[in-house]
Amino acid sequence: DTINLIVSNDLSAPVISEILVIPSIPTENEEISFAVSVTDDSRIKNVKLSTKLDEGGWQTYDMTGFGSLYSLIIDPIDIGSTLLYYVEATDEFNQSRFKGSQSFPYSYDIPFTNLEGLEAIQDNIQKIYEDNQLYVGMGSIVFLWALVQLIKLRKKRKLKK
Repeated sequence: DTINLIVSNDLSAPVISEILVIPSIPTENEEISFAVSVTDDSRIKNVKLSTKLDEGGWQTYDMTGFGSLYSLIIDPIDIGSTLLYYVEATDEFNQSRFKGSQSFPYSYDIPFTNLEGLEAIQDNIQKIYEDNQLYVGMGSIVFLWALVQLIKLRKKRKLKK
């Protein structure tokens, strides 16, 4: 009798592509999609996305795979929030690789886009300036001027659309 024994061992961790995040500039109430390509010499055991919203704790999600493409959609995030994230891929030999980490995560900002809120701030700044009710240091004046210019630029862009 002959016994054939085949031993295989993958000594390298999976390779993770750059993380694609869609949309690149989110709006309010918009789901966020993450996608990566993960390859390895052996079978991929799992691919996980870990996220942390503002000062909250880390949450880990299993990404769904189709061939070498793995993806996950998460719920919308509040305007003005920052989402930190990273991906971990593990093969059948428990070799793991990270794209980002808890110590060095990627960052995804949800910008403040409420023009009405910015316009209210602009109106308040103008009123304070006109009434001379408040002395503001030079650095604050420059900041407030830049904010007003940003609001005006956004209004022009909004009108062109």
